[in-house]
Amino acid sequence: MDLRIQFSNSKELINLFKEAKDEHIEEYAVTKQTITELQKNSLQKVKNMRLICSYCKQIQNDQDEWKKASEITDDLSKITISHGVCPECYKTEVYS
Repeated sequence: MDLRIQFSNSKELINLFKEAKDEHIEEYAVTKQTITELQKNSLQKVKNMRLICSYCKQIQNDQDEWKKASEITDDLSKITISHGVCPECYKTEVYS
């Protein structure tokens, strides 16, 4: 290849690299923002999760206290329920 052709295209090559770098930076920023949003959403889901005892059906509130469902003051439509075992039932049902 003729070096004069290579040299005359170096500005174009440099511009292509700059454009690629700028595109990569933009994609990185969007990806980072998306990851941050997903992390916030995941954390919010965990904060809204409550355990229900598989044995006595008490629900763990956000202060880690186990209460009857009628005593829970959280809006139940905004929380996710998952099964667990309260400490009392663990002692009497699981550990015994």
